[in-house]
Amino acid sequence: NRGIALLNAGRFQPGIDQLDKLGRDNYGTEELRSLKDRANLALGFLLLRAKEPEKAIPFLQRVRLNEVHASKALLGIGWAKMLVGQYDQALVSLTELLKRPSSDPAVLEGYLAVPYAYSKANASAQAIEHYQQTLKLFESELQRLNDIERKLNKTGMFTKLLEGDPHREREWLERVDGWPNSADSRIFTQLITD
Repeated sequence: NRGIALLNAGRFQPGIDQLDKLGRDNYGTEELRSLKDRANLALGFLLLRAKEPEKAIPFLQRVRLNEVHASKALLGIGWAKMLVGQYDQALVSLTELLKRPSSDPAVLEGYLAVPYAYSKANASAQAIEHYQQTLKLFESELQRLNDIERKLNKTGMFTKLLEGDPHREREWLERVDGWPNSADSRIFTQLITD
């Protein structure tokens, strides 16, 4: 929190130093290791936004590949490598990203990044093939979202969600907590909270 607070206050170098220290240390608990991943991810994307992809890559590579932030890190590495013109290396991270569930927004963005990287690497046939696969995937996802919307309209869940005071977070959470534990409700909840 202190590193982010320093960054938000415009004290960039002290904020970066604070997050870098957190991102380098070894921790004994899962909670602290997750915090370490988040610090590295934050630094990597901060440097990407600052148009310093070479500096972003080491931070993004520190994120553990078998944890919750891995997809975003792989996507960040892919974009950073593309920004420095290393399209073949970008494809290594991005194709690894595509092995993950497409319900993750970072993976969906990866489906767009892969054909872009192929096109920049002058591999037109692979780019076209991946653009076609991406189009099919996105059409399928849109159909799935439309199906969920129809189901939720039939059950009246939209109305139930909008009842009560929208500024009282607890009421909203109680209404969502009452939903059935289904893939549809999880997807819809993710859409609302993202």
